[in-house]
Amino acid sequence: MKLSPLDIRKQEFGGQIKGFDKEEVKSFLTMIADEFEQLLSQQQELQKTIENQSTKLSEYKAKEKSLQDALVSAERTSRAKTEEIDKQAETKIQKAEFEAEQIISNARRKHQQILDDVTTLESQRRTYLLSVSNLLRGQIQLLDLLEKESVDSIIVPPGQKLREPAVARDQLITELRRLDRERKAFLKKMKRIHISQMELLEILEEESPRKKTQ
Repeated sequence: MKLSPLDIRKQEFGGQIKGFDKEEVKSFLTMIADEFEQLLSQQQELQKTIENQSTKLSEYKAKEKSLQDALVSAERTSRAKTEEIDKQAETKIQKAEFEAEQIISNARRKHQQILDDVTTLESQRRTYLLSVSNLLRGQIQLLDLLEKESVDSIIVPPGQKLREPAVARDQLITELRRLDRERKAFLKKMKRIHISQMELLEILEEESPRKKTQ
C-alpha cells in the first residue's frame, strides 16, 4: 500500500490512558508528511530528469546511428568513386598505351616506306645515270670517229681526180679545210663537255642519298 503526504496528515490513532500526546504526534506526522512530500517532489523531479536524459540519450543514439550510417554510406560512396576513378584511369592508360603503340607502328611503317622509296629512287637514279653515261660514251666515241675523218678524203676520193679548174679547186679546198678546222674545234669542245659530264656522273654515282640521311 502506497502512502501519500495527505494520508500521513489525516492518519488518526485510537486513544489510551497514558498514551502519546496527540498534538505531538500530529506535529511529528506533519513533519514526516512534509519530508515525505519533499522526497516525492524530488523523486518526481529526478524521474523527469531521468526521462529527459533518456529522451536526449535516445536522440543522441539516433543521431549517432544516423552519423554512423552516413559515415558508412560516405565510405561506400568514396570507395565506389575511388574504384570508378581507378577504372577510368586504367582505361585511359590502356587507351594511351594503345594509341602510343599505334603511333609507333605507323611511324615504323612510314619509316620503312620511306626507306623503300629511297631504295627505289636510288635504283632509278643509278639506272638513269647509267643510261646517260652510256649515251655520253656513245657520243664521245662518235666524236672520236668524226675527228679522225679528213676533209681530203671527202674532196678527192681515192682513185679519182678533180675536173674543176685549179684556181676554183684551190679555193674550194681552202674553204673546206677551214670549215673542217672549225668542225674539229667544235667536236673537241663537245668532247670536253661530254667528258666533264661523265666526270660529274661518276661523282653522282659515288654519292648515295641513303648515306646522307644516316
